Amino acid sequence: MSIFVAAAAALAVLASLGLLGRAADSGPQDLYSGTLDSVNSSSYPPAYYGSLHTYLNSAQLNSQGMSVDHDVIVIGAGLAGIAAATKLQAAGLSVVVLEARDRVGGRVQTATYDDSTAELGASVLHGDISNPLAQPLTGLGVRRAIFDPGWDSQTVLALPGSGNADIDPSLASSSTWLGFLAAAEALCTATLADIVEGLSPDSAPGPVLAPSLQDAVDAYLASAPLTAAARRALLARIRLVEGQAGAHASSLSLAYAFAVGPTSGVDDLVVSGLGAVVDRLAADLDVRLGTTVRSISHGDLAAGVTDASGAALSAQFVLCTLPLGLLRTGAVDIQPPLPDQLTRAMWRLGVGGAAALALWFDQPFWDLSWQSFAQEPGTASQAQGWVRFTPLYSLTWSPALVATLTGPALDSLAGKTDDEVAAAVLATLGSMLGGGTPPTPLHWELARWDRDPLTLGGYTYYPDRATLGEPVSGSLVFAGEAASLEHPSTAHGAWASGEQAAGLILHSLAQSREGCAAQCPLR
Repeated sequence: MSIFVAAAAALAVLASLGLLGRAADSGPQDLYSGTLDSVNSSSYPPAYYGSLHTYLNSAQLNSQGMSVDHDVIVIGAGLAGIAAATKLQAAGLSVVVLEARDRVGGRVQTATYDDSTAELGASVLHGDISNPLAQPLTGLGVRRAIFDPGWDSQTVLALPGSGNADIDPSLASSSTWLGFLAAAEALCTATLADIVEGLSPDSAPGPVLAPSLQDAVDAYLASAPLTAAARRALLARIRLVEGQAGAHASSLSLAYAFAVGPTSGVDDLVVSGLGAVVDRLAADLDVRLGTTVRSISHGDLAAGVTDASGAALSAQFVLCTLPLGLLRTGAVDIQPPLPDQLTRAMWRLGVGGAAALALWFDQPFWDLSWQSFAQEPGTASQAQGWVRFTPLYSLTWSPALVATLTGPALDSLAGKTDDEVAAAVLATLGSMLGGGTPPTPLHWELARWDRDPLTLGGYTYYPDRATLGEPVSGSLVFAGEAASLEHPSTAHGAWASGEQAAGLILHSLAQSREGCAAQCPLR
């Protein structure tokens, strides 16, 4: 159940007043009514509504004096790009996928050692029934292991030397947490006017829609009669929310801090590694690795790209799935320039930092009953030592740990080398497990997504996504987890966004091919 009905009401007010750029006759007006954990919960309505041109067959191209190399160029061979290309190719379109890396997968990266795997990027499949990735994975016969990344499965260890007992998760699962959610809703209601003003698509770039999650935490801690143990548990759970977003609570808009679409079924991990799965999903596609796109030109009826070597390709449509952190740098020159509304939306979205360190040991030396464990934060405003470890032994029989470091935990490691990061994480691990020196790992691998030049961040956080998914012109559309409305910041959100963007192109195909509507799903 959502606690942010007030913010949802603000969305409805803006839509009804016509302040969000939607024409009165352009379709349903209640897309954003209801609670914020319903469809499209992670974004307010788009600043504009775009459309792609009707697909041109060969005769129509000739009549226009046009020729193209492909029907569609997909930029990026991550999950969004693979999903889009698969759907478009299945419909009979000519599709090429351009990927700058020497592998497919994007922010899916599987490390291997001694026949075992560990995920350094996307890892958890949330819900094995309604997850958009569930069907393709089931079709591949992939073996998975049940894994619960939620709060109730966390082991949160006390700060060394504090004299405190380890945190009891139940203290932040019942009355304390519900009390905080009620206070957060009251804060949203009290600041409704500010929320309405902040929701304007013409507001200045910046990701924070006041009040922030940290504002709610500070207000609740100042007024609620909590025991010391309950206070510690609440702060630890807030730090977990920060970790999931890859950002400080002060950077997370309260109205959207928990706005992720639900999935049904159990959460799990792919035992053989997601990287191998992505390789299989992309096996039948025309993927051109080592191809760095430097420019995109787009217009009413066609688009083109130029890579770092100067080679050019043209198509009726370009579907761009590059990560938001990279797009915002201007590393890819897009002409004509993107609409101001879209540029503002890109900058209103936050990009969280993320890193993962996989450590292989000779044998486990941690409590084998732990599904994941972390050390409690120091204060409400400082996520001191907040590094979460996921043991793989009970899942894959590998004596390995994966340390996940997101925005708050990464701050103290800025500027350090990979070796220094690994040493710092090992020191934290030793402190958490009694103050001794942990065994020397047999092998370790580190992925620093915030420093990767092809990502420049982990995943995005709220609130403005809908605009990013709208066609820019008749020939250019974006996709990826940043454009996913129901499942942002997730692997399956990226997959679903790729399929949705492909659906826009197939809709243009349906308009061109008589009798194709049944086979070409509408948006």
